[in-house]
Amino acid sequence: LARATIALAVGQTVMMALSMVVIAALIAAPGLGSGIVTGLSRADVGLMLPSGVAVVVLAVVLDRTITASAVPGRRSRRAVLAAAALALCGAAASRLLGAGFPPGWSVHLAGPVNEAVTWAKFSWYGVTDAVRNLTTEALLNPLQEVLTSSPWWLVAGVVLVVGWRCAGPRDAAVALCCLLAT
Repeated sequence: LARATIALAVGQTVMMALSMVVIAALIAAPGLGSGIVTGLSRADVGLMLPSGVAVVVLAVVLDRTITASAVPGRRSRRAVLAAAALALCGAAASRLLGAGFPPGWSVHLAGPVNEAVTWAKFSWYGVTDAVRNLTTEALLNPLQEVLTSSPWWLVAGVVLVVGWRCAGPRDAAVALCCLLAT
């Protein structure tokens, strides 16, 4: 009965481990995250795009495999066996073909992606600047004014009422306690 919940937990653990790939690259760990960190430090979208896409594809494939293994019956066993066979074939092919990727098969996306980002940055500046200014002036500044100028007991009462209405009395009390603890 707990197979689906266990598979969900394993899947979440794998997704967390994949997010650590980028964080581990911050301390110079090798792997897919190093391309993302290098691209972020240089503000180079084209450099980090292949590594980012590889991490996302890997996450989707692992999630689908783990989810399929949780389904009881013959179909899930076939999916796990097919994934294992594919992994073994990939390992054997890497031994036979070598570790190097043929240079003629590679596609260099950094240049066109960076050109598109530069074009969007300069062509859409007016639109994005207007959205930023509207959001700041119409939403964030009034909200800040209300939250900073209201008395503490009024803010606490609003948090309690909104929490009670949205999530119930128990969650409202937790939200109120967290607010008062800050």
